[in-house]
Amino acid sequence: MNLKSILFGLAAALALPGAASATDLFMAEDSYVAPAEVGFDWQGFYLGVYAGIEHLPQGLGFGDTGVGKVVGFNLTAGDMFLVGLEGRAGAYFDGGYDFPTVVGSARAGFVLADDWLIYATAGGAYTDFGGGAWLVESLFGGGVEYAVGDHVTVRGEVTHRECVDGNVPCLVGGINHIDGAVLWHLN
Repeated sequence: MNLKSILFGLAAALALPGAASATDLFMAEDSYVAPAEVGFDWQGFYLGVYAGIEHLPQGLGFGDTGVGKVVGFNLTAGDMFLVGLEGRAGAYFDGGYDFPTVVGSARAGFVLADDWLIYATAGGAYTDFGGGAWLVESLFGGGVEYAVGDHVTVRGEVTHRECVDGNVPCLVGGINHIDGAVLWHLN
């Protein structure tokens, strides 16, 4: 064996592992698998519109209908727990009269199957009946929200309101509100 054969064999041995690594790089790139799609991002600011109806106690049936705007902010802890603050401004209509209403509430809930949220809510409401007549109510309830797109959710919510203060007569047993909303998440 001569020196030329030994050097050629050594050069070939050193070159082969490099060529195999380069081939592996191209194969890995060709077999790239995209990461799994992540569920809806519930965290951040949102705004939207709502519509609803009042259900009156003691068999009085359904009362005023209402519409308004919603603004809120959610924080998520991990993948499942959510807390948030929300404000609503709108009006309820009774025949020819409209009663401006402002609601502030907090909510806490659980994200289920990435696109579903179930939550409890509590807060307060102020209604101006005009002519100096007003009412303050506490509220509690819950809802379900579903992500229908990358930034849009729809929800249904039921709250019970009890009279706290005001200069109008309060209904014994409070009032139930049944609302639906479409929300745009700004994340």
